[in-house]
Amino acid sequence: MTERDDERTGWDKLETGHYEEAETAFRSVLEINPLHSSALTGLGVIYLAAGEVDQARDLLEMALSQAERELPRKKRHARADDPLVRPYVRALFYLAVASAEEGEWEQVVDPLEDLMAWDASGFNGDAILLLAQGYHRTGRLEEAARTYLESGDKHPEALYSLGLVYFQQGRVKDAERFWLRALRRHPELAFLIARYPRVRALPLSPIRHREFSANAEYIEATVDLWPMEARAALDKMCQQAALGSG
Repeated sequence: MTERDDERTGWDKLETGHYEEAETAFRSVLEINPLHSSALTGLGVIYLAAGEVDQARDLLEMALSQAERELPRKKRHARADDPLVRPYVRALFYLAVASAEEGEWEQVVDPLEDLMAWDASGFNGDAILLLAQGYHRTGRLEEAARTYLESGDKHPEALYSLGLVYFQQGRVKDAERFWLRALRRHPELAFLIARYPRVRALPLSPIRHREFSANAEYIEATVDLWPMEARAALDKMCQQAALGSG
């Protein structure tokens, strides 16, 4: 296999959760080219998944430094799918994820703002949601609200967070409006937010495993942002929605 084949295999295996095979492929690339930015990022993602955040950060910083050297000189002519841009965008995203894992939210915002300048899709929408969370965690509520709204099409959980931002600003009617939109799209999550930790997300069947994982990830990542008053208000809306559908 060629270096490019091994790199592609690594990312394919990573996306399907086959971490050992992904690691083997990425290390094969690095044996040929120790500064291969995409392979360094892939290996960093594997360390992130294993909870080895410090080692992941070292690899991702190396990847970012190398990918930055390879960027096109004329930024305005570059595209996110440009093979010279994609490794840089990936490294930025996962470096921000590493900072989020360590609760270093000030270090989440800058790389993601840089990413958005290169990739208007926001890493297929995932960077937009993480950026919104970064704004939220650092008290930049107006920017958080705008960015949560932007990410709501792909991530319905963002609408719950958007409602929370409005609730924190005292804009209760706006909060209720977006919570209602979120309830229509993803009603199960509202119940979990309102009742956590008394009720936790549980996998109901293999078919729903992906939805369970998304629910659990959102709850664990944001539970400390939800004051009891906001949970109670959301719970009341859940009960009213249940009565209305009964």
